[in-house]
Amino acid sequence: MSNNTLFQEIHAEIYHKRNLPLMRDVSFLLASHDQQIVNGFYQTLTQTKGSELFLTTELVESRLKKSLRNWLLSLFEFEANHEFMPYFERQRTVGELHARVKIPMQFVNFAVDHLKQALFTIVHQQETDERCSINLLNFMQRAIDLAVMVFNDVYLNKSIKQEKIEQNLRHYYISHNLAIEFEQSRANLLHWFREIITLLYHPYSHVKHRHIVPLRQSKFGLWVDHRASLLFYNQSEVVNFQSKLDEIDVKLESVIRLSKQGNWKALADEIERMNNLISGADWLLERVAREIVSLENNKDTLTRLFTRRYLPNIIQHEIRYCLEHDSQLGVIMIDIDHFKRINDRYGHGVGDTVLSQTANLLSGSLRAYDYIFRYGGEEFLVIVNNTDAANCLTIAENLRRKVERNSFSDMPVINEPITISLGVAIFDRHPDYEQLINHADRALYCAKENGRNRVELYQPETVA
Repeated sequence: MSNNTLFQEIHAEIYHKRNLPLMRDVSFLLASHDQQIVNGFYQTLTQTKGSELFLTTELVESRLKKSLRNWLLSLFEFEANHEFMPYFERQRTVGELHARVKIPMQFVNFAVDHLKQALFTIVHQQETDERCSINLLNFMQRAIDLAVMVFNDVYLNKSIKQEKIEQNLRHYYISHNLAIEFEQSRANLLHWFREIITLLYHPYSHVKHRHIVPLRQSKFGLWVDHRASLLFYNQSEVVNFQSKLDEIDVKLESVIRLSKQGNWKALADEIERMNNLISGADWLLERVAREIVSLENNKDTLTRLFTRRYLPNIIQHEIRYCLEHDSQLGVIMIDIDHFKRINDRYGHGVGDTVLSQTANLLSGSLRAYDYIFRYGGEEFLVIVNNTDAANCLTIAENLRRKVERNSFSDMPVINEPITISLGVAIFDRHPDYEQLINHADRALYCAKENGRNRVELYQPETVA
């Protein structure tokens, strides 16, 4: 028996006409206690360890309390639930949202258990006989449990699908370009170390210590946090690698202290130990690179960019990073202006060349720890890490100018400029990535409406 068949059978038992009196009683009870239940629910949840990753006070007050109230009331409405498929679709939507935000299943189950306890307390406070209370509690529990069963089933299926995509995501990286990226990152690591040595022995002490950047905050450290953590197959290797970088930064503090003291003999010994740590990190990176490059490649054949199927895994990873490290994130949606006209006038072969060259221009203009995807057709999406609105707009404007100024000289058949429109949105701490993408898409729509070949920033108060 499939899960859907099982759900349908349980649904038919719960939402049978004979249970109409129970549904009315529960609805009446909730109507007078809904605010108490919802407020108590989120008060407990926001105090639970780990909830800060996907719950903020603003989000709870502006959206979630209302959503929970509506969901709870809708569970006990006969007209809304007596047909299985509309009921199932509503619960499936909630389960998919939990999966997108990556709320742990055990956290959802804990929250639901608290919700049921609150309902049980309210029922027991009513002046009804024991038999009526038992029937009411039993019905409420069965209705909530069925909804949660659907949540968990959808969540599990989505998680399995995402894990498969994550495996393919690693396969995507396997190419000559990946080998170059690893070599560039290793070069950044060694370049960082050379800069440290140069600054430590700089004759002017007020110059040398001011310009020293910890390894975790360097280009290499940012690459590790945003890219390498998606490449390593074994997440324990990621933790091991990051701990090596932390160890190097601890050693750096010791080296700076000895430099300030002028203890040159001890400084030389400490630098030697630091060099050994860096050699170990470099060796580990080289080994992981060899393993990954040996696997099969999987790219968009025209643009050689990430395909859209990898977007959920990567953007979830970056949003989780933002929430855990209190950093910022931007998304840029890009559309090639009048691309249909180019295809119609010059043929699809020329259109494909415009796409591939534009993709090369865009990807070559981004930082090593940003991401670019072919989002669909002539659209691209860029994830810009560690950025605020001003910096993200600057990056978007640079991309726009890069394309506008490119001559596309190997396509003399085109006698009109190739330009792009861009929409920018900044992560507002809402954990559902689809909202962030939707904001960037709406900003892109504004850019096209306002004349194309321009950058627009999503503004909640001005974008309809």
